[in-house]
Amino acid sequence: MSDLMEQMESCELVLGERALSRILNLTPPVFALQRASGNFDRSTLARLSAVAEVLAEQATVLSLARRRKWWQRPHPELNGRTPVEHLGLPWTPESASWRVLMELTRRQYLLKNPDTGP
Repeated sequence: MSDLMEQMESCELVLGERALSRILNLTPPVFALQRASGNFDRSTLARLSAVAEVLAEQATVLSLARRRKWWQRPHPELNGRTPVEHLGLPWTPESASWRVLMELTRRQYLLKNPDTGP
């Protein structure tokens, strides 16, 4: 449970409660209830874990302010949508929409740290 709460808090720090609830495909009231109880279904937990992983990867190269801006800024690779908007529809860590976001994040990471490539 503490791992879940740590992931939740790190995601909320960057994204805020409203954006995180949208990314997790929950309404803000449902998110608040489930967060308080720590009761999330499997698909929500999978999405939370995936988002927390990306945010942790971004933290190695971007400041908190830049990570917040990255999630709220429209990206041409996402058809002019923000990452929050891009993930605003139901998705899973296996879906194409998530893979597109991961590729965008990794490209940015490699541009910042060219020595870390495969």
